[in-house]
Amino acid sequence: MNLKFTICLFLCFYQFISLAQDRSFIIKTIDSISKAPIPLVSIVVTDAKDSILTPPVYTSENGTASISISNSHFEKIVLRRIDYKIKNINIRNIVANQDDEIIVSLNPSYKNLQEFTITSTRSKLKIDIDRIEFNVEGDSNFFKKNAIDVIRNLPFIQTSPNGKINYKTNKKLLVLVNGKKFGIISNNPDATLKSFPANVIKSVQLISTVPTRYQNEGVDAILNIETVNGYFRGTVGNIEGNIDTRLGSGDNFYILSQHNNTTLQANFRFDTKQSPSTSKNSSIIKSPQPQNQDSKIHLENRNYNYSGELSFNQQFTHKWALNIYGTAYKNKERTDNNASYSFLDSSTADKDYLYRGRTDQLRHSYELGGELLKQFKKGGKELSVAFKYNQSRFQQMIEGKKIFTSSSHLLNNTENNRNNNELAGRLSYSMLFKNKLKIQSGISYYKRSYKSDVTVFDEKTVNEIAFTDNQLNKIVISSIYSYVKKSHKKYVLLYGLNIELASYINAAQQDTDTSIFTIKPLIDFKYAVTKLSTAYFKYQRSVKRPNETAISLSINSTDPQNLYRGNARLSQQNYHAFSLGIEKYTNSNKFSIFTEINYDFNPNVISNFTSFDTTLNSFITDKQELGSTNSWYFMLGGSLKLLKIVNIYLTNSLGYYSYSESSDNKTLFNSTYFNMTVSFKKSWRIQATAMLNTNSPTFQGYEASTRNYSISLNKNFANERGFINLTCFDFINSEWKNKQLISTSNLYQNNISYIPARLVGLTIGYRFGNLTTSPKPIRKVLSNDIKD
Repeated sequence: MNLKFTICLFLCFYQFISLAQDRSFIIKTIDSISKAPIPLVSIVVTDAKDSILTPPVYTSENGTASISISNSHFEKIVLRRIDYKIKNINIRNIVANQDDEIIVSLNPSYKNLQEFTITSTRSKLKIDIDRIEFNVEGDSNFFKKNAIDVIRNLPFIQTSPNGKINYKTNKKLLVLVNGKKFGIISNNPDATLKSFPANVIKSVQLISTVPTRYQNEGVDAILNIETVNGYFRGTVGNIEGNIDTRLGSGDNFYILSQHNNTTLQANFRFDTKQSPSTSKNSSIIKSPQPQNQDSKIHLENRNYNYSGELSFNQQFTHKWALNIYGTAYKNKERTDNNASYSFLDSSTADKDYLYRGRTDQLRHSYELGGELLKQFKKGGKELSVAFKYNQSRFQQMIEGKKIFTSSSHLLNNTENNRNNNELAGRLSYSMLFKNKLKIQSGISYYKRSYKSDVTVFDEKTVNEIAFTDNQLNKIVISSIYSYVKKSHKKYVLLYGLNIELASYINAAQQDTDTSIFTIKPLIDFKYAVTKLSTAYFKYQRSVKRPNETAISLSINSTDPQNLYRGNARLSQQNYHAFSLGIEKYTNSNKFSIFTEINYDFNPNVISNFTSFDTTLNSFITDKQELGSTNSWYFMLGGSLKLLKIVNIYLTNSLGYYSYSESSDNKTLFNSTYFNMTVSFKKSWRIQATAMLNTNSPTFQGYEASTRNYSISLNKNFANERGFINLTCFDFINSEWKNKQLISTSNLYQNNISYIPARLVGLTIGYRFGNLTTSPKPIRKVLSNDIKD
């Protein structure tokens, strides 16, 4: 059904593109007196307010040029040459004329002019201590492109074929427009920036010194998009669809409309994924009677996602700005489980069994948030009020069968319903002084409650309820934060302090009503070694608190009767992170490199959980560990441009991890990321990526190594508005093979799972509409977060 829907959408989409093609015709310019052709005449298209909508086109030696019309905002064609009078042609007159060639006569204005010079603006890269700015205002090379094409020119930033932005491989970026959050563009830049036309962009800025209030959200850098004269108007959007060889498909629609001081955005997304696999078991049962068992099972994993986003931005005056957004998300997933276990029950006999199961999960999530920004005329003062409310629901049904070596069968089902509510607010006030000193402070409030309802049905009890859990748990965090930023010609220093009071309430254990007082300092120092190189040092203390899994009851999907709570005593973990590095650039951005050393120390690792004992009908504490972890890793990365068409980016991380309470958990690990993009003429582009990760250590074990490869071919069409992309993932291996060996006194089993790896996907997208800028600068609210 979904495949048919996607094919129909593609056909409609193709028809939509066909109808939206430009009407092209030839303009021939001649001298009104001599009737001779006129070369080097500039031709642009404008709207009713004389805003330029297209890059200039120049006539050839025979006085001809090709021009296209495809937008309802197009009002007139303007022809200019310094020794002739300006000529304006109404678009309606051209549309009414069905001729493919239009002859335009120009009247001379300077008869004695012998020569003239044409100049243009080129993009420039401006490098400062804690920010890099790429200016594209007036650069005709970007008139037809989008924001993603502009962002690619910043150092250490790569974009995937589907528009996903990647900063230093795994760093988190916060996207702002004209210095403030901008609805869906800030919340979901990967799906929206490809629709934002570059002709209204003045510059893009990568800011590495992040305020404390954003660092608490995990933000590593800010990407600010500044538009020409601080304003734009019009309507743009994109429609996109994709299919792959595993019968997966996806559709996305986004639209942005801004008129006067009001902006509306909407984004809708649907996608489905399938990950089939095959599991082969070869078992030798040793007792009570020796026997061999071989099985082959086909496992399915299907995932359906639906999401919708709406946002509203209002600029009341140059002093006030309001941003409100809302999101809705739905996920449906089915997973087949196949596992083998050996365990010791309450009796003295070993019981070995195989498990076959299926898990159905359904998630709903709704979120509403916003921010009100107020600026004052004097002292660079700013007041910000933000809020967020989120409600989510999780439903899980697990049904399974245990097959014992004695040939007895046990069926069991588990239902898990979980409701979460989250409320957060923030009030901040900042001041910017003339000596480049910035002070900001604020208060924040965070409250989250979990309520779980778990029911286990056991075949032994004739489908009676074996256990029910219905508890309400809460986390309440109040904090006061402040930071001071000092900017100088040679250095930038940011010192932040966050004081938090956290309260935890676990209804399952009344004695765990706990309040914890925490001080979290932050030091971020950057020094300009040269004009094109910067050294930096950063220290930050962070806290990992009990999350939803820790407080609410969790279920092992491969064993529905295995119920547990992680970190039931609500202990929190403190992390100390140190970073020391240096960045080096070139003016033309042909070469950039960074190196970084990171050290993370966690003095109080906590690993304790309680499990449910079906015999005692109560929870018991199975394990509790207190130790420390130390991790070092060295990161080296950079980008290189060759022959103006090849862009190579490479990062490599080499690290060491140790856990003080376990001699086995000490190991080296490595991670490598490679990206190469080759851009050809006529809007062709090839991109290849590779990511290799060795075993990643944790204080409870290891995560398996991963290898991912992809190569894609991209072609833009329809005046750079449409694109078609063909991508092949994991083209080296057709499938992954995972092996598992189990050996007990009664059972020897070799389990091999075959998971398809190779995947080919096709994506088609089209960007519609247009944005124009104001001919004069408009005073807008510009957040102090990017001012210096």
